[in-house]
Amino acid sequence: ALYLTQSLFFYYLLDAAQQIRMALDREVNEDYEAAFSYYKNGVDLLLNGVQVDPNKERREAVKRKTTQYLKRAEEIFISYLQDNIAKGSTHLGGYSSLRFRSIRHLSSPVENLAKCKVVGIIDKVLTVESLISKETFIVKSLPKSSWESRERSTIIPQGVPFMVKLLKYYVSEDTVFLHLEHVQGGRLFSRLHRVRSEAVREHPECFSPNQHKIYLKNSYTLPALHQEIYLNENYGRTKPLESPDSPTKHCLENCPTHSYCEDSGRQQGGSLGLYATRKDNELPSVGLSNGLKSLPQDNIPLPIHPCVDGLDHHPQIKATNFSAKSKWGRLGLPEDEVRLWGAQILLALESLHEQGIVCQDLNPRNILLRNSGEACLTYFGLWTEVQPEINPKAMEEMYCAPEIGGASKITEACDWWSLGALLYELLTGTPLWQCHPTGVHPHTPLHIPEFLSTAAASLLTELLQFDACYRLGSGGGGVSDIKCHPFFTSLVGV
Repeated sequence: ALYLTQSLFFYYLLDAAQQIRMALDREVNEDYEAAFSYYKNGVDLLLNGVQVDPNKERREAVKRKTTQYLKRAEEIFISYLQDNIAKGSTHLGGYSSLRFRSIRHLSSPVENLAKCKVVGIIDKVLTVESLISKETFIVKSLPKSSWESRERSTIIPQGVPFMVKLLKYYVSEDTVFLHLEHVQGGRLFSRLHRVRSEAVREHPECFSPNQHKIYLKNSYTLPALHQEIYLNENYGRTKPLESPDSPTKHCLENCPTHSYCEDSGRQQGGSLGLYATRKDNELPSVGLSNGLKSLPQDNIPLPIHPCVDGLDHHPQIKATNFSAKSKWGRLGLPEDEVRLWGAQILLALESLHEQGIVCQDLNPRNILLRNSGEACLTYFGLWTEVQPEINPKAMEEMYCAPEIGGASKITEACDWWSLGALLYELLTGTPLWQCHPTGVHPHTPLHIPEFLSTAAASLLTELLQFDACYRLGSGGGGVSDIKCHPFFTSLVGV
């Protein structure tokens, strides 16, 4: 039995030796990218295997060999690959020599998980507490796939701005465990949902698709709203009405699209078309100083402030398949906030792409919010032993680019679509799929509400292109084209 156990531990050396032989062969043929990748795979196998190898002498020998292979891999990187990565002309997984060195310290024996206790569950990940430091972390488990599907190189991104940090990882017989920092601010999109829920709860009629009139309530109007009646030249101007003798019904006419808006989102346009109407044949006197007893029953315009608190002009949607009376609830977040979060997500994606990671299914579940207010992506990596899976709900709800799941080649441009879908929802308050229930196709007009700025509308239109070749960021300028877009130009460091 002991001999059998020793033999099982010896197999990782055979697997690693095969990778090293392939690396040497590619190096002889001057295929340095492939050689580097094979060296990396061999080192990964050695690092994982040596953690559980019971033979002390063999462990020491493996460590010496691992150092030797690491040194050779770094020499190849510095001599042949570093310049190509700077020029963006290599398909390498994106490791710099510093990143490659740091990965050696992330692997930890799976037995070390026993030093943590589970204190909670968030979706499919565990919140754990270190029994030693009492700090909380996140542990995410990735089931291994069959050996036949292991054609991928392991890519463990490091130093990605605005992304959860990987602190350690553990490899068991059937699972890879990721030990991640705990971002305690929750999901960014939860903030959007709170704003939307509060607005709908406070003013439900403003968001009803069948509501063509909105009857004013005290809560809708400014505290010091003066109701002044302007008469024609024959009557002159009266004093403000102090208190009507009977209830008067105020309604907004010929203004089919209204919605709740926060103070920061008010439009400073012209007055609303507000009228006071009565069923009586005449208006009784209300203590006017000029002794006027009655007024004609014709509708009398009431000049009010350009924006009534809680109400705002809400433009029609530019879409051929929306009726003229379609309403668009202004439930998005302020553009300044969305601009900053969008830039942070953009920088994280740029760094991931540099390291060979394409997310493919970036969606609201992947966007966290730190206590400091910064956006933070959940951890993205690639593991030889783990079969990548696309989130089916992300595909269904159009956070995935149209080419995902099809026969088209997957490129970094698919993440720019996902970025556009996220920004669309943050800015408008409505998910992309709800505004386009039949999907987005090559000639589908994108529904953009008119309350968005020109720059925001332009960015969304250019990111949400059905054809990846025409998508912003897919051209020769790459991510720089997105950074230079007018929507982001006001930010420093993007």
